Amino acid sequence: MEIRFSEQEARAKLGQRVRVSLNFPGLYQGAAGTVVDMFHVGDNLYEVIIQWDIPDRHKPHGDWFTKREYQFFLEEIE
Repeated sequence: MEIRFSEQEARAKLGQRVRVSLNFPGLYQGAAGTVVDMFHVGDNLYEVIIQWDIPDRHKPHGDWFTKREYQFFLEEIE
């Protein structure tokens, strides 16, 4: 079962800088990004969207994270 953010928890993460602390599919350890949005998945449950700082990409790359993934794979910075 996936653990997701409440609306209040997700909203509080907006603008938060994060870094990948464990390898995550498609991202390398140490990659940094910013929580730029939140996505409603139902019944006051949300996932956050992180836009990554990947300089060699031509367009922004973002990933959705559940609360469990956020806590396991990321660390907050700044």
